[in-house]
Amino acid sequence: MVTHCAKKKRDVKQAAPQLLYLSKRIERVYRIAKSYGAQFGVVSAKYGLVLEDEQISPYEKTIETGHDVDRIVAQISEKLKERGPWDWLIYFGTAKNYITAFYCAAWKAGYGSRTFFVGRNSMGGLDELKRILLQSCQHLIYEYI
Repeated sequence: MVTHCAKKKRDVKQAAPQLLYLSKRIERVYRIAKSYGAQFGVVSAKYGLVLEDEQISPYEKTIETGHDVDRIVAQISEKLKERGPWDWLIYFGTAKNYITAFYCAAWKAGYGSRTFFVGRNSMGGLDELKRILLQSCQHLIYEYI
């Protein structure tokens, strides 16, 4: 389960993404991912896809241009290939350039048809995210019974 980064960050040397960013959205998406046994990640404007077991340093950067999107697509698609295989990918949020980058990277890595985009980037949208996860988990359980 993936969401985009946040501008506010803790004043630390390095941290995992769920600890680095000061964001209720990131905190809630992380908790939901963990409650369903899903891996958590953040699309970072500097680092690409940062998974929960990785440490990064604070930075000041946003995805603003097509060149930024292209750079992030390459970083994310490589990470998806390297750390896969993935049953499905779920992105929560509405930051347009970040969604574009993740969408293109998912297709480039071979996961386009197994990628879901959810949320209006509001806390209410997290209920929709929980429902999709529950349905996806039930589908996988039935598939393997």
